[in-house]
Amino acid sequence: MSVSYPFLAVLTAFLTFDKTGLGGQMFCAALLHELGHLTVMYLFRQPPRSIDFVSFGIRIRKQQSTALSYGKEVLVFLAGPLSNFISAAILYIIADAQFTQLALVHILLGLFNLLPIGALDGGMIVGNLAHCFTSEHTAKVISLTVSLLCLLPIMAASFILAIQGKANVTLIVTSFYLAFTIFASKDR
Repeated sequence: MSVSYPFLAVLTAFLTFDKTGLGGQMFCAALLHELGHLTVMYLFRQPPRSIDFVSFGIRIRKQQSTALSYGKEVLVFLAGPLSNFISAAILYIIADAQFTQLALVHILLGLFNLLPIGALDGGMIVGNLAHCFTSEHTAKVISLTVSLLCLLPIMAASFILAIQGKANVTLIVTSFYLAFTIFASKDR
């Protein structure tokens, strides 16, 4: 396991400038999300090679020597969002105003990660499902096409809002991050 200085800097800045208190809640939701992936990896007897805390998240690297089937890979990628949805349900049942807000954070993080874009869980699920039914080349084309078709409306919305003078910095940064994940390494 490694923790990079940029990760600590981003986390410190995020928590320092966050006046809403959502920063800590989002960090906890992200940790539970990653624990969902790790739990299923261990259930499949596939412990990670490394866990790295990098600038904008947590990277779990798989062992090189062994591989899971495409179906099991899909389950590993579904485990993160599923852990967020289960946490949200539990928090909603508790139903205090603070817990309801935290439940919403978990739901939004789970849904965001299910977007079929790039290296997000949803993008990886699309790639693995495509590999089940087509050649490796065709699966890559399908994955790239789905990613771009899902990203274009998000980028268009951020562009239109910017032109109207209602620029949403979070949406712009998210659009660029998602574009980056499309071309980032698929090693997780």
